[in-house]
Amino acid sequence: MNRLSAHGVYLIFVATTSFFFTVWASLSALYRIQVVGLDPLQLVLLGTALELAVFVFEIPTGIVADIYSRRLSVIIGMILVGLGFLLEGLFPIFSLVFLAQIIWGIGATFESGAIDAWITDEVGEERANKLFLRASQISQGLSIVAIVVAVILGNVSLKIPMIVGGMGYLLLSLFLILFMPEKNFHKHESSHNPLKAFRETFGAGLNLARGKPLLISIFIITAIVGAFSETFDRLSEAHFLDIGLPAVFSTVTWFGLIQIVISLISILFIQRLQQHLDVNQHYGVARTLLIFNTLLMLCVILFGLAGNFMLAFAFYAASVVLRSLKDPLSKAWLNQNLESSSRATVFSMNNQMDAIGQLSGGPILGLVAKAFSISIAFVIAGLFLLPASLIYFRTLRWKKDS
Repeated sequence: MNRLSAHGVYLIFVATTSFFFTVWASLSALYRIQVVGLDPLQLVLLGTALELAVFVFEIPTGIVADIYSRRLSVIIGMILVGLGFLLEGLFPIFSLVFLAQIIWGIGATFESGAIDAWITDEVGEERANKLFLRASQISQGLSIVAIVVAVILGNVSLKIPMIVGGMGYLLLSLFLILFMPEKNFHKHESSHNPLKAFRETFGAGLNLARGKPLLISIFIITAIVGAFSETFDRLSEAHFLDIGLPAVFSTVTWFGLIQIVISLISILFIQRLQQHLDVNQHYGVARTLLIFNTLLMLCVILFGLAGNFMLAFAFYAASVVLRSLKDPLSKAWLNQNLESSSRATVFSMNNQMDAIGQLSGGPILGLVAKAFSISIAFVIAGLFLLPASLIYFRTLRWKKDS
């Protein structure tokens, strides 16, 4: 079977995962609230299960990608994520939904780091960093179509988008088996001795991080943002339901419309960012991330304090757009400072820091939301981002190789 170009496969991968993840995710919170019947603490505990799986498996699976095959690691990840999504959609029981998060989390660790390291090695660092922004733009565009599909399916049954999303990931894994190339990856010389290879690869990634204060700062920022993100990702829909949605449309349709508007705004801003920012230049990326993070902090706090739908929508939309702009920039910023031999491992270390942050902040803010209110939890979550802005500011005087 002939392989496609790495560039083409990566864009197909991004397009497919963006579409089916959005079909699955658009109404997943509503599914958990209305079908499974979860309270705010249970919603956050699902995130804790996911991030615990990420914390345990992220580095080992990243090392697998650096030692044996990034292609194989991505394919395994897609299969497990698809199975996790299917399990949640087929069985609306808290214990099985909880188990589904663990399966999804393990699958995500096989994919995360590996796909970024794979495309960087196949096309080069500079092209890959630009491709991250291009991929983000494609992702936002396809998400609009996916949201429409999710709303149509969700108005029939909230279970259907969950099942369709899982099937899409399984089909993608089949496509990758048939067409994904891997020309520039070389197995670790100790791949026949797994323990030795794991030690050497993990050691190389750790030594790289220790030798670069900027990498340590990136890891700390990732943990801080992780502590904030669990509340935002898990409780935003519940906050809207507490505020109340206008009776013009059904709840399913409202959540779809909100996401479509946000996706359109994100596409426009990502296009401008792509035109005006050099993602391979440290100072410009760090300065932009500082601005975005500070604005995000303010918008999240105001979203928590909003008392009516229009204000809540405005600050929620701004928050989501800022996050969509930050994510590819953060990935490019990290990628500037890595070496090929340990790239997937260090990406995985960074993802593990995100898991540590979510494991630390999620349950605490979930308890706050249940004991007091979701609004207070959002205000505290926004304040979590303040130290990240201070660290971004501190890195402005550093060089890329520091």
